[in-house]
Amino acid sequence: ISQHTEWNGFPLLNGTVGEPVGERPVYKTVAAGDFDTIFIDPTTTRTIAGASAGELQTLTFQAATTAGGTITVGGVSVVLAASDADTVVATKVAAALNASDTFGANSGRVVTAVNATVTVQFPATAGNPDPISVADAAPPTGAVGVSPVAETNPAFTSTTETFTNAGKFLSSGTLNISVASNGTVTSSFVDSLGESTTLTGNRDAANGTVTFTAASGNNSQIISDTLVYTFKDPAGAASDLTGRAVNLTVDVAGSISPLRTGDIVFVQRDASGNVLGRVSIPESEARNDTLSPANNAAGSAIAIAAAINSKTADTGIAAVVNKNVMVGAPMSGASVVSGNLVINGYSTPAIQTIYNNPRDTRAAVVEAINFISAQTGVVAINTGSDTEGIRLEAADGRNIEISYANLTSSATDFAARVGVRSGVQ
Repeated sequence: ISQHTEWNGFPLLNGTVGEPVGERPVYKTVAAGDFDTIFIDPTTTRTIAGASAGELQTLTFQAATTAGGTITVGGVSVVLAASDADTVVATKVAAALNASDTFGANSGRVVTAVNATVTVQFPATAGNPDPISVADAAPPTGAVGVSPVAETNPAFTSTTETFTNAGKFLSSGTLNISVASNGTVTSSFVDSLGESTTLTGNRDAANGTVTFTAASGNNSQIISDTLVYTFKDPAGAASDLTGRAVNLTVDVAGSISPLRTGDIVFVQRDASGNVLGRVSIPESEARNDTLSPANNAAGSAIAIAAAINSKTADTGIAAVVNKNVMVGAPMSGASVVSGNLVINGYSTPAIQTIYNNPRDTRAAVVEAINFISAQTGVVAINTGSDTEGIRLEAADGRNIEISYANLTSSATDFAARVGVRSGVQ
């Protein structure tokens, strides 16, 4: 206390009162609360990769021997000697493509030659590429014949994500799915705290799907109902997974956005306004908030303050976590409804409203919420107002997450009767 008690930027209790400490202006900024009505963003970010996730193109050379000369394949020149057999032509073409910038090691393309056929495996990021061009190679005027380019295994350019019965993710994090060419599915979910959970998935090759059933293995820890991913070709149709090796990475983000690296930059300037230095604040991380539910901990005030304070030695600026306040819902209606409030993962005792009596209902709801305050870190305040309902506060600044369970009415009616809205603050 003695080291941090100040008045207008000057210390009061550490024995230095009266000593000149120079000009030290004090600026204060108070952040506004962030509220969302959902815990997990249903529009997940999905990235497709894998050894055979992209389109496959093949070129088969036909002539028994060449007359020598140069052909151009995919814009790459290939010099052929007289009497090169078709298998030799294929080998030379593959070597020339692999040595080029367009098809080489850093291109993401894989070029191989088997007998008289050259195969080019494109990455999924290439989308729907045009057929590889072959110039000066069409009989009878060319040096060597080549069959039309065959485009097989169309690229997986998108996926759809479908839950059964309005299912959802129960945690934020990253879902990693790997489908081997033999059909084996390996998958895991790494939550925002870095904990990994192995999931059980099944491939349906013909329909291009990978399915996770909530009842299988550890799946119910991550999803609330059956989840299906469908792999689609450039035309938007489900694409066959037979013999394909593909990976899918799904980013499941909390509804409260974390601080990203560079969102806050402190700039030091001299008296003339010249920039002396910049300090970028790193991203906020869930591991720095052990109080909030993991879903949105990375975007909590605690995590953001920790990110800012990690650079205090460089900036001289410190962040303080304020009390988190979640306003109530306006109360209306007279009918009796019942259900439970789930607060930061803990359920209240059953709540039943009192017919046409919002005042006594508020008192009962406050009692139910405060009954579990030791577990949730959240305290209910009776505002005494039908228009303001019940205010929720977390003194330590942790997130407040509210959902409903076991309802005898719609969620809208329940909120209007109990005066507590659902979502995350």
